[in-house]
Amino acid sequence: MILAIDVSHRIGLMSLELEDGRILSLSSDKPREHLEFLQSGLVRLEAESGLKWASLKRTAVTLGPGSFTGLRVGLATLKGLIFGTDIPLLPLSSLSIPALAAGLDTPRVVIRRARIQTYWTGFFEPGESATQEEYLLEEADLLHRLATLRTARPGLIILGDAQDALGELDLQPEPGRDRQIAALAELAKGNRGLVSDADLDLLLP
Repeated sequence: MILAIDVSHRIGLMSLELEDGRILSLSSDKPREHLEFLQSGLVRLEAESGLKWASLKRTAVTLGPGSFTGLRVGLATLKGLIFGTDIPLLPLSSLSIPALAAGLDTPRVVIRRARIQTYWTGFFEPGESATQEEYLLEEADLLHRLATLRTARPGLIILGDAQDALGELDLQPEPGRDRQIAALAELAKGNRGLVSDADLDLLLP
């Protein structure tokens, strides 16, 4: 089994891929209740699977960018679940989830608000689910960077939920939660960057 969680953003996501390939999933759109979502969700997924967490082959969690509180809660939850076992943990970029959910055929930029007039942004080449560059940018710098990318990358898709400030960019909304859960489950199967129990304390959001 592979358990993956993302509580870095407004929508919390959890996926549990079973040995037969089925994916059990949960989501929540209550960002101030991510801890409750994780606690109740783990109980629910364990019951639905009929298995114990000791059967996990690996776990995965987003370590940013995003809400520091959400990232800390997500990491602490998984560390507590696998502490003292040989179950590895895979750190993920939260921006990779909507980027993969949007498809791999075109270059993509994912934009998420960090604070007023400041945005996290990640650029993804066609065929890639790993970000080529990831920045925290002020609005003016973001607009300049996106203008450069649009010139250099025909067909660039810009995904984001900041239409109020960046409406001139014609942002596309991020894919729906079902597609993002599927992307989370897919990313959780990657092999680059797995962390073992001995190194879990080195992980920080």
